Amino acid sequence: MSQSKSDLRNQVRMTRKNNPVNTDFDYLLDIPEIGNSEVIASYYPTEFEPNLLKLNSELLFRKKILLLPRIINSQIEFVKFEGGELNRNGIFQEPIGLPFFGEINTILVPALAVDRNGYRLGQGGGYYDRFLTSTNAYRIAVINDSEFLKSLPFEWHDQKVDAVALSGRLVDRKSTRLNL
Repeated sequence: MSQSKSDLRNQVRMTRKNNPVNTDFDYLLDIPEIGNSEVIASYYPTEFEPNLLKLNSELLFRKKILLLPRIINSQIEFVKFEGGELNRNGIFQEPIGLPFFGEINTILVPALAVDRNGYRLGQGGGYYDRFLTSTNAYRIAVINDSEFLKSLPFEWHDQKVDAVALSGRLVDRKSTRLNL
């Protein structure tokens, strides 16, 4: 692929800004990986990311342990979130509290794009790639339909996701349910 990661990031950000998508991704509540999980790591979306606020609220209502990320010393850590206040750190809204050290069953991973091999294009900080090396959690990248691509440039440190959540369907790499 001739296009650089930086160029792709800029292209996706511009498309998201000009064409926001209003999917709430609540269909994910019906998949086994969410239903059977006790601990789910999610995120609080920035302005143009796919919106998980309704999904996060429903996870809390269903008594799931909901974790949200924060950045500390160039590393991502997750904190139990039970609703309430968040701290602003640049463009991010981060939870307040002690880091979570238990096992995460499922992680909803923000992405700018994902390819058919499961490689994701993140924001470029490498936070999620570093974290994903330390967990066996089921990994679901959350993107808009137009951001699901045939291929992406990748490097040795890029971590794959197990599935891609699109506006109305889950595409799963590991099952016969829906293959990438």
